Amino acid sequence: MNTELIMDRISSDREYRELISSLGTPQRRSGSFRTLSVSGLADGADVFFRAVLARDTVLRGERLLVLFPDDRAAETETAYLTSLGIPALYFPARDFNFNNIVSSHDVEHQRLSVLSVLTDGSEGACVICAGISGALQVTMPPEIFRASSITLNSDRTVDISELSSGLVSAGYRKVDVVEGAGQFAVRGGIIDVYVPTGFAYRIELFGDEIDRLCTFDPMTQRSSEMYEGDIFIPPARELLIDDAGREGTLSVIGEQLKRLPAVEKSERARRILTEEREVLSGDLDVNFADKYIPVMYPDAPALVDIFHGTVVAVNPSEESSHAEASYALLWQSIEDMEEGGELPKMPGIEHGYMKEWNAASALLRRERSVITSNVQRSYDDIPVGGEFDFETRHVAPYASRRELFREDVDAYVRRGWTVIVCCAAESERDALCAALVSDGITAAPADDMDSDCIPEGGCVLIVTGTVPGGFESRRTKTALLDYSSENSGRRTISPLRRPKPKKNTESIMSYADLEVGDLVVHAAYGIGQYMGVQTLSIAGVTRDYVTIKYAG
Repeated sequence: MNTELIMDRISSDREYRELISSLGTPQRRSGSFRTLSVSGLADGADVFFRAVLARDTVLRGERLLVLFPDDRAAETETAYLTSLGIPALYFPARDFNFNNIVSSHDVEHQRLSVLSVLTDGSEGACVICAGISGALQVTMPPEIFRASSITLNSDRTVDISELSSGLVSAGYRKVDVVEGAGQFAVRGGIIDVYVPTGFAYRIELFGDEIDRLCTFDPMTQRSSEMYEGDIFIPPARELLIDDAGREGTLSVIGEQLKRLPAVEKSERARRILTEEREVLSGDLDVNFADKYIPVMYPDAPALVDIFHGTVVAVNPSEESSHAEASYALLWQSIEDMEEGGELPKMPGIEHGYMKEWNAASALLRRERSVITSNVQRSYDDIPVGGEFDFETRHVAPYASRRELFREDVDAYVRRGWTVIVCCAAESERDALCAALVSDGITAAPADDMDSDCIPEGGCVLIVTGTVPGGFESRRTKTALLDYSSENSGRRTISPLRRPKPKKNTESIMSYADLEVGDLVVHAAYGIGQYMGVQTLSIAGVTRDYVTIKYAG
């Protein structure tokens, strides 16, 4: 689809040009920068506005962080920007694992991919999309990330034992054959490493010198092309346990065991803490490390603390509500563990796992920040220093309503507007173009058309593909119409997901498919028993929650 036609029309809007100018010359008032407020972006127009801003930010060699109220919107946006050729990364929220159970590290690896971009010392341009909850969760401090990372190049000598030790300290697991991210293998003078950023590297040694650096396919184990330049190996786990962290955790566990009263009610907590102490003392896999983040990473930052660049917050009022609800839900789990004696007293525990909304609003008070909403509004904690209204209106998809479509096209053309129509396929595009031309309307296929070639006055340009929503922009006299008979009013851009191997189990499409007592598999926590749906009110927000029971 020729999205450049649409994006160029938005970038020609006077409001957009003034917004970019204001971002380039941020103004400070009363000790803080003034946030720029964007309103009037209807469904569809909002997505293209962010795409234009992302494109232009990357072209300037800068970074952009887009914050959404929820993770699904952030994931969908990442997929769409990537489909446009804009380098975009998704920073998801993670489920903290407070129990001694094995869980998936896929979400951690996605978060580490973003941290690699932010902390590797380069100035690479990219867009990061995150839900507000994930952006407020604490993560690895940049100094620890850099200290745990390994850089290799063909000019360097390598001690296999030293490199293996460094990889283990960075959270990699030694295996016989590397099949997934976070693993490494040593076979004679060959070292395979699969890093969280998605690259599998093979290092071939001649003695202690690097003879060949290349990538390889974990599925076939075959080497591919030679790798030019340095190999950057970031940590494989977001939470690394060093000697100081291990000793500090053992200390707080020991103190908590002394505090537990010798009564039957405390037996569960005593058993859990004793098992945790044995795991830490025996240098075994620590699956419950998240529980002790405040000890291992005192004053840990969140994404909103370490990001530097332009920031866009989508509907801050919704983000604030989501952040408060997520924090309250997390804190409820912490209080339950404290009440049962399972969680020791730790300094800084209030923000040891997740920051509150004020950490995000502080980011929006830095230079180069934008808030977007459908209507102009004020915020108590975000000083607004410039308002930009785009005057757009949502236009519903036409699907098979051809008469309504023709009426609207005629009206737009008579007013001298440029109408961009999206069709599902080339055959539909060509048939529609021929029909419009036969009715005396200037129409042409535009999949390969440059913006400079758009005729003056009213015309219809027809492209193929899918769009996130139709809209009209009154100031630029542009209308994007979704004529595709296949869309039927649904957004067709799918979230970006990692490919998963096929399994013999059945995917659950809805909790309505389940009955109480059914066994289910959670992506992070494994096999549990479905116990129904509970309605909980947290921080004034009432939602339904699926209840899963696990052993113990």
